[in-house]
Amino acid sequence: MFKTYFAYGIGQACDTIPYCMFYTFFIYFLTDNVGLDPMVAGAISLIAVCWDGITDPVVGYLSDRSKNPKGRRLPWMKTSMVPLAIVVFLLFAPFDLGTGALAVAYYVVVAMAFWTLYTTYVIPYMSLGAELTADYNGRNYIRMFNMICGGLFMLLCTSGPTVVQTWGTAAGMSVRGAWGVSGAIFGAIALICGIVAYNMLKKAPLITPEAGEAEKHESIFAVLKETLSIKPYRRLCIMVFLMFIGYILASSASVYLIIYNCSMSGGQQAIYWFVYAIAYILMVPVGSAIANKLGKKQSFMFGTAFTIVCCLILFFVNQWNFTMSMVYVIVTQLGSTCLWTNYLAFAYDCAEIDEYKNGKRREGSLCAVVSFAQKFGSALGTYGIGVVLTLTGYDAMIMEQSTTALYGISGCCTIGIVVSGIIGMIIMAGYPVGKKEYDLIMKAKEDKKAGRDVDESGFSNCL
Repeated sequence: MFKTYFAYGIGQACDTIPYCMFYTFFIYFLTDNVGLDPMVAGAISLIAVCWDGITDPVVGYLSDRSKNPKGRRLPWMKTSMVPLAIVVFLLFAPFDLGTGALAVAYYVVVAMAFWTLYTTYVIPYMSLGAELTADYNGRNYIRMFNMICGGLFMLLCTSGPTVVQTWGTAAGMSVRGAWGVSGAIFGAIALICGIVAYNMLKKAPLITPEAGEAEKHESIFAVLKETLSIKPYRRLCIMVFLMFIGYILASSASVYLIIYNCSMSGGQQAIYWFVYAIAYILMVPVGSAIANKLGKKQSFMFGTAFTIVCCLILFFVNQWNFTMSMVYVIVTQLGSTCLWTNYLAFAYDCAEIDEYKNGKRREGSLCAVVSFAQKFGSALGTYGIGVVLTLTGYDAMIMEQSTTALYGISGCCTIGIVVSGIIGMIIMAGYPVGKKEYDLIMKAKEDKKAGRDVDESGFSNCL
């Protein structure tokens, strides 16, 4: 299975690289390079990500019903990779369209195209993870490999653009030109890794639906109604929506934090992003070990609680500098990895409940709806940074920001995580699916298929 896990991890490049380029740099690119008002930049991101959220359930539904002889997921991934790489470049292309309606229209259209293509790759890719193994710990290991590789790609596409900027401007390029080179380079890297993963994964054995299941007619609305009738799954979707508001708000604000609050040089920024990714990679095995030992819920709760406490301390100390930023990035990455590593693994568990309860394997739809929740939370997070910057008087034309603006940036990076984290923990406190319940559900599935009596007493609260 190692080869399969490794191949699946490599495929994370077509998820992590585009995702990080957008959420880490896109709004900053629009405000400080294109020259758009922060509120307008936030609105562009909001529109595009909301559109992406709408397409998620559609792509999940269609991939679940795919009759392609090469599988339900891989053909979608293969078709999406080349155009996605092109659109990553177009997001940061050095076209000078001014700051008027033409520029706004261009970035809205390109951002919507970006998220459409991202969805047609990522939803099938996420769903594929549930088809590689049904083992509880095995799925945790899939997510661990997935997140470690994601951390390496994150390292590449967070610190990498800073290096390209330094190199490009030193070689005589304009800043906009260097951003265009960054988009081209990282789009190409994602494409190459995606091709490698596809060619390795197309030989992997997969868990497939029973014959004839894909031919059963059911509308997308019927699918949504049935899947959302699963109580643990509803709880998961609400938690993901709220948690991603805070984490994406903090992620989008962190670029401003290191430039304005910490006054970092280009070299220090590269170090920051390097530590950001390394801390993420190192924290993934910690979260996975807790998940395998105690359960995914316990891993999520521990990581989130730890990060909440640390963010509160950092906000009230409010002594931002290079050293403090290193502390910030290390302590927040534990909570981040426990969220990222576990939320899809939670969805995989719910797919087994869905099969037991409704008799259908719909990993695509289940991953899509939880992704829909993630995208709408993320959309509000990216719009929120534009709102905060505008309301606190941020001015992209000056380096010395007002005290109010600096507090606004600091609050986005810390209090945003605190509020969403507390609410998320309250919601997940009642999540009922642990390893014991999961094993009982898997046994009940086999008993049900074999026509044997099923005892639901050990997992009735999961239904």
